[in-house]
Amino acid sequence: MAVRLPETTSARRAWALGRHPAGRRGGLLAAAACLVLLAAGCGRASQAEIDGLLGITPTATRSAEDIAAATQSAQAAASAQAAAASSPGTAGQVASAGDPVRGRRQFGNYCLQCHGPGGSGPNLVEAGSAAAGLTYDQLLVLIREGANHPPGPYASFTLSDRAVGDIHAYLLEQSGG
Repeated sequence: MAVRLPETTSARRAWALGRHPAGRRGGLLAAAACLVLLAAGCGRASQAEIDGLLGITPTATRSAEDIAAATQSAQAAASAQAAAASSPGTAGQVASAGDPVRGRRQFGNYCLQCHGPGGSGPNLVEAGSAAAGLTYDQLLVLIREGANHPPGPYASFTLSDRAVGDIHAYLLEQSGG
């Protein structure tokens, strides 16, 4: 982008003396660039010194050992879950081992309006509610197909099996089941 010189004599003088705002900004940028080039050109500055001159702060990175340990842990958990799921009769149990904290959020997003206090459906979060005796598989059928009524007012594919497992864990925790 070409810099347009000021039209008046006093503005030209201010430009030449470095007092014009645009001239000062350009001069400061040029000085910083020269400083960086000088430091890099001499070959004596380390990368940390150059980063410091430029105002760049390094970000912390995880060590290779941390990453390897996390990967190994995740692989072990995945293989254990796959082995449990492949065993006959345990697929529903694996899916129902949900997280009640996530289930509370899912229930609040999808179910609470009708199945909470004052809703048109049965209250599923009070102690001794109908949810206390539901298995994961029964809850999955109720959510996907409904019971004597259409399923919830959302598309049945909206909730994943994991989300249903989380909701199941939350309902069991709330209803004392």
